[in-house]
Amino acid sequence: MLQQHLHRLHLQKMAMGGISDSEPSSKTEKKKGESKMITLELFREGLTIPQIAEKRELVISTVENHLSTFIESGEVSIRELIEEDMLIKLIVLMQKNPDKTLSEYRELVPEASFHQLRSVRFHLNISSKTIPT
Repeated sequence: MLQQHLHRLHLQKMAMGGISDSEPSSKTEKKKGESKMITLELFREGLTIPQIAEKRELVISTVENHLSTFIESGEVSIRELIEEDMLIKLIVLMQKNPDKTLSEYRELVPEASFHQLRSVRFHLNISSKTIPT
């Protein structure tokens, strides 16, 4: 499925005169957001974050950041990225201490990754915008 998607994009670029048939596609040619969409598609196909990183030759934090960007649109649930017990712990911590930095949260919950902390903070910011005041 992913290969078909990439092949279609390559053919579209060729048709638009963006690349020649013999010219290899590079990371710099990708449209903004295309890499994130490929990551999302692989995630939807059931690959884990480490598997996606290996397949795409990316570091795990890049894959995590790609997936986190889809929290706002609802394409990825925070619960798909963080286990429920950790999620609850971080939500409670951040709601009780809203002015702390990520580093300060990390000192309080050292088993939490910066990715988890950023994702929960992002999730809470989105949630607060959707609740009428």
